[in-house]
Order: sequence, then C-alpha cells, then structure tokens
Amino acid sequence: MAKNHIVSRLQEVLRDLFDSHHRGTLTAPFYRAQGFADGYMTALSDLGVFSDRELLELVSRERQRAGDKVDGVLGSNATPDSVPDLI
Repeated sequence: MAKNHIVSRLQEVLRDLFDSHHRGTLTAPFYRAQGFADGYMTALSDLGVFSDRELLELVSRERQRAGDKVDGVLGSNATPDSVPDLI
C-alpha cells in the first residue's frame, strides 16, 4: 500500500472524527472511529511507516482544519508551506 493512500485514509478517518466531535455527536460511532484511528496510528507507528512526530503533525493539521471549519475561517492560521509534507 502506497504511503499517500495511507495518509489519505488516515486523514479521512480523522476528519470524520473531528467533525463529529465539533458537531457534538459523541455517540457510539464516534467512539468506534476514535478507537479505529488510535489503532491505525499505533500500527503505522509500530511498523515504522510513520514516526510519532509525523503522526502528531497530521493529527494537528486535521484538528486545526476541523476547528477552522467550525469557526468559518478556513486556513487562517496556516499556509501550505508551513506544514511539512508527509508523502
């Protein structure tokens, strides 16, 4: 599996997770998604596909994106050049 596919899948899971959190829908599907994301990131780290720092940066970007979406100010704090590319 290509690294860009892995990044894309993890971003999708994190987006769903953070969007649900910001909507206040903390139900069983939210917690299931949270468990999936945790397990997926643990496996990626354990297998050496990503360093812990890379995973933290990815989670931080997705959390910021979700917060910006809620605030209605997309991308106000970051530029594409300010975050290192993982692929």
